[in-house]
Amino acid sequence: MSALSETLKQSPKFMAGIAAVVGLFIVISNSVFYAEPGYVYHVRTITGNENVVSDVGYQFYLFGRTNAWKRAMTVQAVAGGDENLQYAEVESTETSAAMPPMQIMFLDQVDAHAESTVRFSIPTDPEGFLKLAHEYRSPANLLRTALIPAFKETLQANASLMSAEDYYSGGRTEFNNEFENQMTN
Repeated sequence: MSALSETLKQSPKFMAGIAAVVGLFIVISNSVFYAEPGYVYHVRTITGNENVVSDVGYQFYLFGRTNAWKRAMTVQAVAGGDENLQYAEVESTETSAAMPPMQIMFLDQVDAHAESTVRFSIPTDPEGFLKLAHEYRSPANLLRTALIPAFKETLQANASLMSAEDYYSGGRTEFNNEFENQMTN
């Protein structure tokens, strides 16, 4: 142990080299991330700059933070869905939000359980994405406060425009097309 301490005292260049390596490691570990395919990243640096990263690969961000957003999120009302299970996508799941079939009421006051799926695309242009990221702050907030309520409202509003008799006598395609049009617009 004393031989090592003696060597360190006699070699200021050695100490400077160790400090440089440690400093470089700290900078690299806090400034580089790998952008996965299928994600858009909101990057905020220590200098206050905000960037949108949609390219795959290693990215440099000077001592900042990243927030990953899936390029597309799915909201489903399906058998086996859990009403309390509304989460942002992770690799092990296939949907962004899964809930049980929705209870809807047709124009003629007939109740039904509706199953449906909608896929929402996240804007990748910097201006549109930063506006979305500022407003909702996380994918989970976007799902909880905008996408799921819009899905539920649109499905119920669409059902209230058609009678159950019309639906079951051939209006299913019209119902589906109208729901798709309303969700698109």
